[in-house]
Formats: sequence, C-alpha cells, structure tokens
Amino acid sequence: HEARQMATAAEEKARERELELERDAEGSLLTLEMRIEEQKERLQCEANHVRKTERDHVLRQASSDKIALQAKFKAELEQMKTELHDAQSQRMETKVLQAST
Repeated sequence: HEARQMATAAEEKARERELELERDAEGSLLTLEMRIEEQKERLQCEANHVRKTERDHVLRQASSDKIALQAKFKAELEQMKTELHDAQSQRMETKVLQAST
C-alpha cells in the first residue's frame, strides 16, 4: 500500500513537472513570437527608410539632370539665336552691297 502511494505521488509529481515544462515552453514560444514580430517591424521600418532614401536620391538626381538639360538647351538656343542674327546681318549686308552696285 505504501509503495502504491509513493508511485501515485511520483506520478503526480511527474505530471506537475510536465505541466510546468509545458507552461515554460509556451512562455518561451510566446516570447520568441513577440521577438520575431518586433524584428519584422524593425526590418520593415528599415526597408521603408531605405526605399525613401533611394527615392529621394532618384528625385534629387532627376532634378539635377533636369537643371543640366535646361542649361544645355538654353545654351543651344542662345547659340542658334546668335547664328540666326549673324545670318540675318550677313543677308542684310549682301542686300546693301547688291543695292549699291
């Protein structure tokens, strides 16, 4: 009878220990899941920051390219105006010379 009581007590102690281990495992799992969620959120924030930084860089580059193109086209336009003016002046000189002869 005493041996049976000891066996029952040992079984109960083993069940309690098993339940305790299960609770610890569940707690550890919840902790890990929370840490994984926090890590995912942190990585998402970093990814968003990288995308914003890249987008800002692309926009700055595009703006810089636009300014450079505007300057280039303005210079070409000034060159064309000068050439046109020179051609008109030369034509006028030719007309004046032809009229005087």
